[in-house]
Amino acid sequence: MEYSMDMRNIGKIFLDIFFPCLCASCSRPISEGLAICEDCFLKIKTEPEMRCAVCFSRIPEGTSSSCHNEGVIFSACRYEGLMKNIITLAKFKKSQGAAKLAGFILAGALEKANLNLSDFCLVEIPLHPARQKERGFNQSHLIAKEVGEILNLPLLNGALERVRDTKPQTSLKSKERKSNMEGAFVGHKEVLSGKNILLIDDVSTTGATLREASRAAKNALCNKIVGVSVCS
Repeated sequence: MEYSMDMRNIGKIFLDIFFPCLCASCSRPISEGLAICEDCFLKIKTEPEMRCAVCFSRIPEGTSSSCHNEGVIFSACRYEGLMKNIITLAKFKKSQGAAKLAGFILAGALEKANLNLSDFCLVEIPLHPARQKERGFNQSHLIAKEVGEILNLPLLNGALERVRDTKPQTSLKSKERKSNMEGAFVGHKEVLSGKNILLIDDVSTTGATLREASRAAKNALCNKIVGVSVCS
């Protein structure tokens, strides 16, 4: 037993030396399971903003409703620099640590925004089963789970279902993203009826995904819906 334990330790030392975990920003060695080092984490700046859920225009601070009166989308950070690296790690490099870090950052921004969320539940943007099988996990689920644990908000399981395996939004032009997401989601009334929800996504650049998911939630008799993304 002691011999096998020593071999495991030797194996870990070998991996740490030749394949170290590196910070997504400065490439400094970090502990396994983390996405960035402490110094880079302290450099992250949240820039919370609200956008109209229809046209995605910015809503001036202090304004309570969107220009189309069809709900709002809240985001914590700009999709650039270090935050873009973190989202890329979570989405395309299968880093669960990066997804949890994104959730931590989003929870902090929501807390500072002083939104009245006491009667809200969390719903993540689901992946299509084929995409989830390929990726191994849904980064939006991990983000939502982290937000729920920090803000003490329940996460609704099985609320939305992705019924179309859509093309990646990043590969499409702005006008194509809307048609790409049409009919992508179905909401389940037995879970959503009468609920107030925060729809959680990693990135929202045009609002198309959150807009279509909101439509599905409304059709399932959801009460209030606020779209939320880590970055925009």
